[in-house]
Amino acid sequence: HQKDYVEKAQVYAAALGVTLKVNNGTTPTPLPTATPTIISANTSSGQSSAPRQVATLPPQNAEIVDYVKRYNEEVLGQRETNWGGVTVWVLIGAMLIGSGALVSHNFGWVHFSFKETKAIKGEFPVDVADLIPDLTRLKPHARQSLRRLLRKPEAAAEVFTALDKLNSDDSSEKKS
Repeated sequence: HQKDYVEKAQVYAAALGVTLKVNNGTTPTPLPTATPTIISANTSSGQSSAPRQVATLPPQNAEIVDYVKRYNEEVLGQRETNWGGVTVWVLIGAMLIGSGALVSHNFGWVHFSFKETKAIKGEFPVDVADLIPDLTRLKPHARQSLRRLLRKPEAAAEVFTALDKLNSDDSSEKKS
């Protein structure tokens, strides 16, 4: 921009310690520049050395271009990691894996369960094998009670006979 190049050039001229002259021969108005700071250092022998001047530069402008970074990116191919892109790809991968597992489970290609299961070994009568789906529908507390009852076969036979009589009486009353 031709209107503000003088101001930008003045910053560099002040940093280099030279006077800037414009084409029409006039000296532009100087910009406020950083003043040198005087630092005095004490030596270990207790004698002070001569103070030295350190020039402080103004804060960097957002328009300043880092040419080393651009060279590394364009010529050497060294790019910074884009963590936002990495996060997006991880989320996409997780979504694909999760949806693939769901579809394969629904089609029956893969079987997985989060419940503890156990394979049944041995041969059983058909009526006992037919009870398994009914037993799985019971709540865990009811299954534990049934297990305790079945550990005492004589008492279980009496209870089941009484329940059967109760159940048959209810069904005969409903028929009439």
